Amino acid sequence: METETSPQILSLLKSRVKPSHIADELGIPLSDVMKVANNVSRHELGRPELRKHIVSVTRAGNAWPYTDARSIKLAQMQYDAGLIEMCQGRDAQYLIL
Repeated sequence: METETSPQILSLLKSRVKPSHIADELGIPLSDVMKVANNVSRHELGRPELRKHIVSVTRAGNAWPYTDARSIKLAQMQYDAGLIEMCQGRDAQYLIL
């Protein structure tokens, strides 16, 4: 969903503003804010120079997406073999692997 308020919503989410407060501030339904929050691309999160290394992204408190299971398992195997380093980071309400 791309609306004229989507960039503004994303900016406020990354500033750790609660979705309900964003909806009130912009005068839009909370469901519109949550659609943007649930559809954030991994290319919009984290430090720009590290984005190419992102394996998966999820909202804090949620499980890692099933669609990323193979990528996560491959990264875990490479880590266990000592081939790569892995870390988990956070960007606002999102966890980044």
